[in-house]
Amino acid sequence: MGSRTRAMLLFTSVTLLLGAGFFALSVSGGGVFLSPDETAVAVAARFLGEHGTFRIAEPLVSDHSWLHPRSFVSTGDAMVPVGFLGMPFLMAGI
Repeated sequence: MGSRTRAMLLFTSVTLLLGAGFFALSVSGGGVFLSPDETAVAVAARFLGEHGTFRIAEPLVSDHSWLHPRSFVSTGDAMVPVGFLGMPFLMAGI
């Protein structure tokens, strides 16, 4: 087998393996998301469904306003999601 064929076989194998792994994560139904934005929407939707508000109280935020995960901003002593705010409403209803 030539080096070009071997390289193409390796590339194809790795691509299929990674594709299968990402597909399995996306349809697993668990709490594993492929991006921080998806995680933020899921957390905001769950919090909205349970507490009726987007504001997630976090004591550290009042002292360190820069301390917040991606797709959230800090306001006072709480964090609120940013981005498409309709998505948590849609997910909270499901």
